[in-house]
Amino acid sequence: MDGYFLSRYKAFTLVETTLVLAILFLLLSVIGVNAWGRYQAAKGERTVKDLEAIAQAGVLYHSRIGAWPAVLGDLQPEFLSAGVGNNIFGNPFILSSSANMLTVSTLVDSGALVQGNLGAEITIVNQGNNDLVSLAKPAHVGVSGRLKYDKKRLYLQ
Repeated sequence: MDGYFLSRYKAFTLVETTLVLAILFLLLSVIGVNAWGRYQAAKGERTVKDLEAIAQAGVLYHSRIGAWPAVLGDLQPEFLSAGVGNNIFGNPFILSSSANMLTVSTLVDSGALVQGNLGAEITIVNQGNNDLVSLAKPAHVGVSGRLKYDKKRLYLQ
């Protein structure tokens, strides 16, 4: 009797195989969507760090030269490493300035950044499939007061 039972059920049925494949496909699609969202968010964070570095280099340029840089190439190589020109999304960084402020802007994929945790200096404007991300930095003004060091922290007194 046991030989008959084992010889009768040697393989999975088509319904069982289809059910297992459907569950695997569902799990992989959920994991894939989540991973893609995290990848886009990491690219957005990298773009914000690049914006901050370019703005800081622009402020340093202004403090040494006395004028704002007109294009990104003015900052290279003394104030910014060579090769910086496009963000990780492949869009260029654009500089614009007023009398006492430098604005660095670029385009990122729509939804890659969320305004909530980026700070007041950064603005995001939706432009359809892309978001325009801008960072504004004022000119460095002289700091009055004394710096005080207290247990690994340096702050203005």
